[in-house]
Amino acid sequence: MDEDLPVRRVEVSFVGTAPARQVERAPGVSGVEVDGSILRCLVCGSFQPFLEALRGHEVVGFNSNLPPRPAGHLPAPHQPGQPKKDPFMRSPRTLARIAGSLYLIMFICALFAGQVRSRIVDPGDAAATAGNIRASATLFRVGFVSDLVQVTTILLAAMALYLLLKHIHQLAAAAMVTFVAVAVAIGCLNLLNQYTALTIATSQDYTRAFGRPGSDALTLLFTGMQDNGYYISAMFWGLWLLPLGYLVIKSGYVPKMLGVLLIIGGAGYLADLFTRFLAAGIAPAMSLLVVPGAAAELLFMAWLLVKGVKVPAAPDARVPALATPVADNP
Repeated sequence: MDEDLPVRRVEVSFVGTAPARQVERAPGVSGVEVDGSILRCLVCGSFQPFLEALRGHEVVGFNSNLPPRPAGHLPAPHQPGQPKKDPFMRSPRTLARIAGSLYLIMFICALFAGQVRSRIVDPGDAAATAGNIRASATLFRVGFVSDLVQVTTILLAAMALYLLLKHIHQLAAAAMVTFVAVAVAIGCLNLLNQYTALTIATSQDYTRAFGRPGSDALTLLFTGMQDNGYYISAMFWGLWLLPLGYLVIKSGYVPKMLGVLLIIGGAGYLADLFTRFLAAGIAPAMSLLVVPGAAAELLFMAWLLVKGVKVPAAPDARVPALATPVADNP
């Protein structure tokens, strides 16, 4: 666990079965033990995720100031073949920093790959596009790898955010990761178009088979298909911001306004996508619809990296406010 975060042993008594599985998923919680209706665990740092995990269950006793337990009552040692819990990876601050760092790598790689494509691909000019690819084949390959890295890192960032936010709303967190996974799958398949364009432009086999004009036209075709593929994946890049914004608002980890901006940004991505496909004539004028989404993601990334997440201090009260006790501890 983080050395600078307080660690407390907690014992909670419930009416009925203790929600062990729900508590285990909360960031910062480890060492969960259940004895009938009594649950004991360690809470590192903020109590907020732990208290959120108790929501919907009736608490009759709560003690967060227990003395260290005797050696004979320590949890059983880890058994071979069973997964080990990593408290470091369950710390909200750690998960936020990891997600922010991966987000930053994604932005850098996406920006570089986009610059490479805009420099080399000349829409509407097959000969110029194929010539640029042949002249800058190495740069085009580096752009391809950069794009591959960016879709991988955003998936990893979404997984870190899932661990950070799943205790807020399991279904919303799962939807968030699912949308990203679909977008990443489309993005990876879409990169096949770029690699095919590179292969056709640099291989003499295609020039002999189709002639120079024919191979150049095929090169332009596949670069155009890649460009269209990005718009298709934009459907899911817009959708993933909606549950993310909701979870950010509900979590209290960062300012709620960031969550609102993420939702607005996701709606902007979707509006831009449908405008391009259904009203192509006005699409250039509507390109500003993507600005709120890009700005919201940049602000969210910067907040995770610079500020991290707001972790409220652990409460001293014996009973958490969210659960109404039906009886006092004897």
